[in-house]
Amino acid sequence: MQRKRVHELDYMRGWAIICVVTLHVLGFFYTDVPAQSPLHVIDGFTIYIFRFSRQIFMFLTGFVLVYNYLNRTFQYRTFLWKRTRAIVIPYILWSFFYVAFSMYFGAIPKADNFKAYLLTSVQAVLTGDAFYHLYYVVVTVQFYLIFPLLLYFVKRMNHPKRWLIFSGISYTALMGWFYWGINHGLDPRTWNICPDALKPILTDLIVHRDRLWFSYYGYYILGAFAAVYLPTWRTIISRYHKWFIAGALLFITLFFSDYEVHVVHGVFAFATKIDVLKPTMFIYTLFVIAGLYYWALHIHSFHPTVQLTLQKMAHESFGIFLIHPIMIFAFESYGVPFLKLAHVPHITQVVLTIIMGLAGSYFLSHFLRTIPVLSWMVGTARIKRQLPQLPFHSLHTTKNMMEQK
Repeated sequence: MQRKRVHELDYMRGWAIICVVTLHVLGFFYTDVPAQSPLHVIDGFTIYIFRFSRQIFMFLTGFVLVYNYLNRTFQYRTFLWKRTRAIVIPYILWSFFYVAFSMYFGAIPKADNFKAYLLTSVQAVLTGDAFYHLYYVVVTVQFYLIFPLLLYFVKRMNHPKRWLIFSGISYTALMGWFYWGINHGLDPRTWNICPDALKPILTDLIVHRDRLWFSYYGYYILGAFAAVYLPTWRTIISRYHKWFIAGALLFITLFFSDYEVHVVHGVFAFATKIDVLKPTMFIYTLFVIAGLYYWALHIHSFHPTVQLTLQKMAHESFGIFLIHPIMIFAFESYGVPFLKLAHVPHITQVVLTIIMGLAGSYFLSHFLRTIPVLSWMVGTARIKRQLPQLPFHSLHTTKNMMEQK
């Protein structure tokens, strides 16, 4: 029997995909404005504090899968086929497209023949290197493969609070090793006991750690625990939401000081400071997830248009994810130059690019979904999915009407 839908997840998913597009738009403007410009600093810092979008999706993935399969029979082959149809096939199709796209515009060397193009595309599919955003699908597929182990563990675990605390501490320690330990004597490749044959493998794992599922296991496990103990999770979020929001704001303040001291003054490279695989970013993201979850629980306080927009963004989130780089590229190539000639303010350029990226991606994804053959490009397993109703707003409105009577 299908479990009751958790509506707040749709609002979080809609917000997360908006953050993804915003992040990638800001990435363009950050490199486009002069390094000495205050706008360069503002764009860079905004990127810094928006580096939580992928982690939100990982939290949602862990939540949804555990919630859906916790109390029913798990059939691995059926599970993998559904994910292959909904995620893997669109990913492969778009990877081949983005390799051709990159070759055409000179981002990567052009292939001498079709065979060379195929080899490059297959390699890109395996590594997630077809375009800058597709690594995320590689991470997700890895999680799908090991999901039965997580589900087995969740169903049989004792002392869940201890396991949650242990997972949080161990993941924070892993992030500390990624960020500091490798560069300060804790790199196993430098140890005498490390076999030479193992060093190249360790190098590949360390270099590509941003596309390995265990680099993000803390978020998947948090989602799993939230799904298992949903009433308790909602109670904690509602009771301590002010502390979670205050914690997020505190970290934003600390990040600003960190950014000002270390990036603006050239002590550290920008890419180093905005790395999501570090302890401070993990703790900050936990506060953000909790704050956004509280916001999603109380979405009825917003205008119905906001609710409906987020639902639509959530419904097409995977299609938007796959398509949005094209829309951003198109508007940056043809729209932004015109805006600059018209002396449109920088912030307006950014906002318009975000809107065009989201709107263009949404409508193209929706269009592809309505055509049976092309719907494979955005995941046929999602075609029949209906938009959820507006439960929170509707309940809130009904309650007000009854009180008025």
